Order: sequence, then C-alpha cells, then structure tokens
Amino acid sequence: VTEDPHPRILLTSDPHSGLRTIHDLTQAIGRPGIAHDLWRAIQVQADNHLRTDPIDVYTPLPGRSPADLEKGNREYIVVNAAGQRVLVSALAALMTDDERYVDAAVEQIDCLLDAQAWPEWQDIFHREKLGFDADLRTGQLVRDISLAYDWLAPRLTLTQRARIVAGIDGRGIQPFFSAVDAGAWWVERMNNWTTVIVGGLGMGGMALWGEHDQAQRLIDMATRSMKTYLDHYGPDGEFNENPSYANSSFLPVLYFHALRYHEGQAGVSPEIQTLRNHCIWCMYATTPPGHLVSFGDGGPKYPH
Repeated sequence: VTEDPHPRILLTSDPHSGLRTIHDLTQAIGRPGIAHDLWRAIQVQADNHLRTDPIDVYTPLPGRSPADLEKGNREYIVVNAAGQRVLVSALAALMTDDERYVDAAVEQIDCLLDAQAWPEWQDIFHREKLGFDADLRTGQLVRDISLAYDWLAPRLTLTQRARIVAGIDGRGIQPFFSAVDAGAWWVERMNNWTTVIVGGLGMGGMALWGEHDQAQRLIDMATRSMKTYLDHYGPDGEFNENPSYANSSFLPVLYFHALRYHEGQAGVSPEIQTLRNHCIWCMYATTPPGHLVSFGDGGPKYPH
C-alpha cells in the first residue's frame, strides 16, 4: 500500500522532514501556551459547526448588508466564514480523528460546490464591474478548500476526493486561467488582489500537486508573483499602503510558509525573514490606544 502524501501543507506526518508534524502540534496544544489557547477556540468553533447548517450565499451573518443578503452576494464576510468553517472542521478532524468533523467539513465543501447554493465563486459586483471570471473570492475559496482537502484527504473516500478536486478545478482553477488569459490586471499589479488571487491559487496547486495536471503551473506563477510582491516593501519594512491594508502582509507569510512545506525547506524561509522588519514598521504605525497613523496608498508618483 502506497502511503498517502497528505497532509503536507503547514503540517506533515513525516517525522524526518524537519517541518512541524501533527505530533509536534499535538504536544504543543497539550501544554499551556498560545497553541493550547488557539486550539481551545478552534474546538469551540468546530463543535458549533456540528450543530449548524452549512453557509450559503443567503446565510445571515453579522456585518452582512441587506443588499448583499437579498442578492446572495459572495462578499468577503460570507466567503471568509464559509472558508473558515471548512478549515476549522478539517483541522479538528486532523487532530482528533473524529469523523463528525470530517463530515462537517465535507458538508460545507459540497455546499460550496453546489451551483444553486453558491452560483459563482466571485463577488457579483466585481463580475459586473470588471468582467473577469475570477476575483478575490476565487482566490480565498481555492486556498481554503484546497488546504482543507490536504488535511482531510487520508480520511476521504476516493469518490469524495475526486469530487472535491474536480470541483476546485471547475469552480476555481479554470475560471482563474480564463481571467488570466483575458488580461486580468491583478496578475501584475502587485497589491492585495495579487496575493489573494494568484497566491491563493498557488496554494491550491501545492495542495493538489500530483492530483491536478496544472498544479505546477499554478505554483510557478504564484511563486514568481509573490517574490516580485516583496520588492514593494522598503528596506526598513515600510509598506506602500496604509497600516490597515498592511494587515494583508499575512498573505505572503502564509504563502511562503506553505511553499516551505511543499519544497521541504527546514527552517525559516528567506522570504519570511525579509518581512520581519515589516512587523516593526506596523508597530510604529500604531499609536496608543490602538490608533493607526493615517495615510493613503503610497507610490513613486504620490509619496505622501
């Protein structure tokens, strides 16, 4: 019997990889500390998902506008909630071997693959204004579902695995390539759209590597873009957008952390090391009690 290559992104079962293993995480959450506290919060969420219905485009959630609810819009709030529901359930399944969490994750994934519950993995208004077949929501959902798939795969049937991979392809990967072929501006513009969409599809490629024939193309394209994106940080970690948007810097950190697992790199990657000064810049751009230094997007033509 061939050993399943999953999980391999952000966690691994290989004790010889030099990367964080499931065993390492199990030990960390078993003793007092940040990992323990985060795990307790994740367990509460995962248990709640066992008692609630999957999220669809009409699910009322805090912060959703009446207009978005009426239209069933795929705006950030509902897409993030659905993605987090999948990830939380998948991680709980990975760490506990409890089939209930597997079922909850698969139920939400199947809902996201259902064209009636989720007509498109894209914001209605982005579709109307930009006309491309992919947007921020495509990147979010491909990233989250693919990562969850990596964690769930050993516990899924072959039929479930094939259905999920085909669904990610049809609802996310092919629309992405269609948008790229149509000249989508976010491929080269180097802002948070690039990191969410191109980076998200790259993480999808890592999770589906060996199971999707375009996975390596996604990884190569995303890695090239994400490395170019790092050039937009200054030598002292300064960012060309305001401190609120600087929060999106977690996206290149997440991407290069995932890439480290995909490529089997032990230790902190050089790309993440370059972002350490950015953390200090963010602290200097914040003043007590939690106020942010106020400025807009910066650049060579508008530096102030």
